[in-house]
Amino acid sequence: MTSVESKTYEDEMYDATKRLFSSPLGRKVLNHWLGHLYFFEEALTDEQVILKNFATRLMNGIGFQFENADVITECIMKQVGKKE
Repeated sequence: MTSVESKTYEDEMYDATKRLFSSPLGRKVLNHWLGHLYFFEEALTDEQVILKNFATRLMNGIGFQFENADVITECIMKQVGKKE
């Protein structure tokens, strides 16, 4: 493998994390973690803010960027008010 073809550590971590959370069980775990890291709610204490920042970093690690927030907002709005 040439240096052009070799993956960086960050590329390997991105691929591994994306594969991990792409499975149904991985998504369930990610959802659980994000809930406990205050990703879905307001962080009020310093500790909660630190946890929320970690959640944001975790999401950035799998490609979540606020530049694609319109796509995420669309997905959220499709779920709002949806009856099960």
